[in-house]
Amino acid sequence: MTHLALSYAVRDFYDLDRNLIPLTFLRFLAIVLFLTGTLLQPAMAREPRRDPVSMRIRILYLGADAFGASPYPTYVIDPLTYIVALTSMGGKTQTEIDKKMRIYMPRNYLDLVAKYDLIIMSDTVANFQSHYVQWLRDSVIEDGLGLLMVGGYGSFGGVPYLESNWGATVLQDALPVICIHLGWDQGDQSISQAGILEIVDHEDEFVTSLPFDEIGPYGVFHGVNIVKLKQTSELLANYRKSAGLRYPLMVYEEIGKGS
Repeated sequence: MTHLALSYAVRDFYDLDRNLIPLTFLRFLAIVLFLTGTLLQPAMAREPRRDPVSMRIRILYLGADAFGASPYPTYVIDPLTYIVALTSMGGKTQTEIDKKMRIYMPRNYLDLVAKYDLIIMSDTVANFQSHYVQWLRDSVIEDGLGLLMVGGYGSFGGVPYLESNWGATVLQDALPVICIHLGWDQGDQSISQAGILEIVDHEDEFVTSLPFDEIGPYGVFHGVNIVKLKQTSELLANYRKSAGLRYPLMVYEEIGKGS
């Protein structure tokens, strides 16, 4: 599972650059990969949660489109994972979002922790009602679920043109970084402003399990959420600009009972 998750993201970049997809689309893929817990099993001391009967890792996927440049299709076909997607949350009224959450989210907190092992939030706008956010936070810290937040306009602290500050919610407690309100590097404006993936910990088991040294010019990210490391988190890779600026790109942390 670890190998499929990130190799899928890397493969997307290869395909997109080869086919010259416009930057307006690429910016959604120029993501901060703050990988926590289950997806970083080789680097972590804890065993990932999984269904005790099927032994599959059960994933709740929240946020952007589940297809296109998304790990969702990989998890659908992977025999080791089971995934449910709650997507297309952007561009809707709050009433529509609340209705969709009532219909498709787990019925209560106990239902969430009983049915899922990992939560993936991919470009997810911070427009959930507060009790749902509390569930997400508590499921990681109190009940040991894994959390993966993938960067984008709606992730972490949002961007200047989309108000979405997860740092102002209780979910901040369950993230391995400190969200910066409206913190976004404008690498999506032109090729010259893009950043590249720069591995920091070359000895980490997760890093050595994937061919980062072969990514070459395709390891380009057109924009990144600007965040700060927590003292207890582990930095695996940076987003490096041509001017020498660096921002955290891949970070994980064991938090409470989860990660």
